[in-house]
Formats: sequence, C-alpha cells, structure tokens
Amino acid sequence: MTTVLDFLGFDVNSTQVVEVFGKIDPVPRGDYRAKVTSAERRATKQCIDCWFWLLQFTIIVGEFAGRSLAYRFNIVNNSKQAEELGRGQFRHYLECIDNLSPQSEADLCGVPVMITVETRKGTFTGRDDKEIEGVTNEIVRIKPCRDQADPMHW
Repeated sequence: MTTVLDFLGFDVNSTQVVEVFGKIDPVPRGDYRAKVTSAERRATKQCIDCWFWLLQFTIIVGEFAGRSLAYRFNIVNNSKQAEELGRGQFRHYLECIDNLSPQSEADLCGVPVMITVETRKGTFTGRDDKEIEGVTNEIVRIKPCRDQADPMHW
C-alpha cells in the first residue's frame, strides 16, 4: 500500500494553501531553447481508435526558463490530412532529437531543441468547454539545437 506522500509526490500537511489561480501572461513570440519534459500517448475524443502524442516543451534558457508549452501530434485521426501532417511533424521532431526509433516516452524527452512560439488572440474553448477570450501560445516550428555548447547563439 502506498502512502499519500508517495501518491501525491509532496506532503500536503506541510504545504501552504494558495487559493488564487491567476492568469499567466503568454510567452512572447520568438525562438526559445527548450526540451520535452513529458511525453504522453493520448486517445482523442472524436473516435475510439484515434490518438495523438502530447509533448510538453519546457523552456530551458533565458527569462522564460521553466515555462511550458504543449504540442499535439496527431498519429491516428479520422482526417487523413491531419494524420499525415501529425505524423510528418512528429518525424521531424524525431529527426531534431536524432532518434528515429524511440522505445519509450523517456526516449522522447530531455534533448534540447529550438522552438518558435507565436501568440494568437481569439476565443478559445476552455477545459470545461466554456468559451474564453484571450491570448494563447502556439509552437509553430521545431528545429534541432546545432550548437549544444552555447545556448545563447542559435
């Protein structure tokens, strides 16, 4: 049997309560050195056999170090166009990390890449399916880090 500490990963009783869940300003558009810190294969809501890879990119250098952005790569989708695009983009990511044959989620994580981030204004559907006005980030390009030794010169 696991303890609450093991299950949650922290001691609830020694943690201060924070009741405010404020908005975080989006990351400004630009190029950022980042690495995938989480990779998860998820089912879509649209069909039983459809799924995608959800990669969490965390910025590792500069003022926005520690901020994370997610990207979904459609792998199996009702739309063949979305499937081809997602698979092609995922292949490109694998080339950027120099690993065309990963064997686990861990193999997809930890290799620095350059991501290009854009901002979008508009109306978005939130987690509770309510429409929200605002600005969001979007990863529009992923490139390999050519110079591992000097993160400031991309």
